[in-house]
Amino acid sequence: MAEDKYEYLGRPQHGSVIGRTSGLPWDKAAFHRAQILRLLPNASRGRRGIVGVVGVGDGTALGLQSLLERFHEVHLIDRDQAAIQEVIREQNLTDRQRIFHHGRDLTGIDALLSRDQPMTDEEWEQGCQSIARHSLPDLGPFDLLISNSMIPELTIPIADSFAHDQAKMGEMIRTCRDSHIQQLLKLVIPGGCLIIVMDVVGSKSLPKIGESPGNLPELVQTALEAGNFFPGSHPGVMDQTLRALDNYLQRVDAAYPWIRETQNEHRVSMAFRGLVTPSDESVI
Repeated sequence: MAEDKYEYLGRPQHGSVIGRTSGLPWDKAAFHRAQILRLLPNASRGRRGIVGVVGVGDGTALGLQSLLERFHEVHLIDRDQAAIQEVIREQNLTDRQRIFHHGRDLTGIDALLSRDQPMTDEEWEQGCQSIARHSLPDLGPFDLLISNSMIPELTIPIADSFAHDQAKMGEMIRTCRDSHIQQLLKLVIPGGCLIIVMDVVGSKSLPKIGESPGNLPELVQTALEAGNFFPGSHPGVMDQTLRALDNYLQRVDAAYPWIRETQNEHRVSMAFRGLVTPSDESVI
């Protein structure tokens, strides 16, 4: 199993790793939103640019107004376009005409994964091929693209479908994770930025997360060594995967982990920020 040795970008704002908030969903996600916003690159080249966010969820992790203040256009990408529209309506936004929403199949096999039954061997083989070929050609290019906690959302249905076959599960999860990264990188302009936010482990399997742990990286490392992490969300593997793309990414940074509250549990979140080489010759 990969070791996790990072040069962190720094501890989260306010000198803490966990936000203490009210019981309201929007307030619960405030700390999480702040950690994502602090990773955004400064505006450059004399223009505000275009940002894309893959994975909208219930919208509480996204400060859409803050993104509108930093970027000329905001593009929201998710499986459920109606849910994206609801998120836009719920947030009190100015300049809504600068927000664009796109409903997309994010794996190439979303319909297959939505069934409440295991895949056959033939479906598994075809599914791996479909995932590897999948792309989002009609989107972008973006100055900044954020994968908003998408890795577990994409991989947990695969794990559920193949709980009976660890080998097939592992291969499809790896294919899905790597394909997701490559899809995103193809949508970012040379000199742009990719941020991958992901949940690593939850308090249902690691109760100490909700007890204000003092050394969060150490706690996470212990969980990783025990194999306790969301499918495809091992930060050491993610770090190695991104750094192996050194012909395309000129720099990769890991953010210090933090704890966020969801409706059902506390989760450890991490983020990786990759700066795309400013050259048209860099291709995936």
